[in-house]
Amino acid sequence: MDNFNACVAGSPIAHSKSPDLHTAALTALGIPGQYGSVELTEDQLAGHIDAHPELVGMSCTMPLKTTLAQLAHERNWNIDPTVTATRVANTFVNTPTPSVYNTDVAGIVGALRTSATSAAVVGSGATATSALVALKELGTTSVDIYARNQRTRADLAQLAQSLGMDATHAGLENINWDHDVIVSTLPTGVDLDVPTRLSATVLDVAYAHGSVGEKARDAGAEVVSGLAMLVEQAVAQFVHFVGVTGRSLTSEEVHRVTVAMYEAVNLTPPVTPPKGDSWSPSH
Repeated sequence: MDNFNACVAGSPIAHSKSPDLHTAALTALGIPGQYGSVELTEDQLAGHIDAHPELVGMSCTMPLKTTLAQLAHERNWNIDPTVTATRVANTFVNTPTPSVYNTDVAGIVGALRTSATSAAVVGSGATATSALVALKELGTTSVDIYARNQRTRADLAQLAQSLGMDATHAGLENINWDHDVIVSTLPTGVDLDVPTRLSATVLDVAYAHGSVGEKARDAGAEVVSGLAMLVEQAVAQFVHFVGVTGRSLTSEEVHRVTVAMYEAVNLTPPVTPPKGDSWSPSH
């Protein structure tokens, strides 16, 4: 397979920035090809993959992440450890035996670019699971999990403990903001009482107006936009997709891709390499 033809899939999908990111990467490297978007629900995913063998890969957003991981198990595909740990996959790669990855883990590591001994994760969805795995790779030894749903936050605490971290969980009304890093996976519009002074580094996955990050920035915190996570996970996807065409990217080319993707969403590219094992072209 020597043509770059990939897409992002999910429902809804019109808002996705992935086409902008991957198209910018193709342009930066002068690689001919295309990256589109397709509206798919869970029951349509397998059929679409089967009907489009020309795809080098697919980025999957909600609600397809759990479905893609399940499909990989059913079909005995290659399953990356990030998928095993989180039980979700956001990347389908059309290798001879297809492979699936959860590049959200690499995205969080790459976006934070810092070590963290203690951390808090706010929210208990699929991204929160990825955040726990990423925090472990950033050196976190203790994590507090805050969410409305007692069952899902307890499950996350159990996952954190299985990864070797001390973990507690509580409701959103009991958030302790005194941590090295706080990852908010809450949707835009959830109202939290952020303290007037905050020294943590805050990654706010929801990057729209009205998000937790705006309040945290007003309180003096260093806030990392969720767009940075989106870019970093897309870089990892792009490397996998290009590999299907028979091309391996050099570290200099990966840097060019990273810069192009950051600029595509009007962010300043980072100047320091991230810490942790997840962020690498091979992951």
